[in-house]
Amino acid sequence: MAHGEGIRAEDLRAMLERGEPVTVLDIRRSADREWTIPGSVHVDAYDALNAGDGKVLDTVDLPTDRPVVTVCGRGGTCVLLDGRTLFTGDTLFLSSVGRPDLEEPDPARIETHARMLYRSLERFLELPPETLVLPGHTGEPVAFDGRPLAVSLAEVRARSPLLGQPEDAFVAAILQRIPETPPNYRTIVEWNAADRSFEGDATELEAGANRCAVG
Repeated sequence: MAHGEGIRAEDLRAMLERGEPVTVLDIRRSADREWTIPGSVHVDAYDALNAGDGKVLDTVDLPTDRPVVTVCGRGGTCVLLDGRTLFTGDTLFLSSVGRPDLEEPDPARIETHARMLYRSLERFLELPPETLVLPGHTGEPVAFDGRPLAVSLAEVRARSPLLGQPEDAFVAAILQRIPETPPNYRTIVEWNAADRSFEGDATELEAGANRCAVG
């Protein structure tokens, strides 16, 4: 799934094939290169980023005159561009946070992931309050009113009561509020991994409530 400009993966691929000016920043492990979109800027920085090396992308040469789209990596990879724009993918939304349970359903692993999520969010809160947050999803239905889905980090913090809590309180609240698993979650993951368009009515896969966030 492509993040940062609200572009569907199939549309992004078509843009690249037409030679339109767009840059894809693809952050993967070396072993995950089969997930790479052709024409992307591939950066083997997954492990370094998760180890806290925020400077690992400083040497990546990205153009400033075209859209930059980050591609979902395993582990909830997020990208800070020029110290001012934060692409948060599935980790932080405009008034809620990502859910820590979809990768592994085991309760102990969910709590571990919730604590990892807390530490990631705490790092976000160290950024300047005017940092622009661009999530990969929303926790609420989109209004389709032409307004960009982006607000300052200060506004996100004001909207989400989970942010800024002590770790144990945050984890307890997350575990209590996790919504039901999306009914077609596994099917969607399988089709995304196959890098092919769904053979059927894709709207059926998206039917039901938006369940990607915890707020």
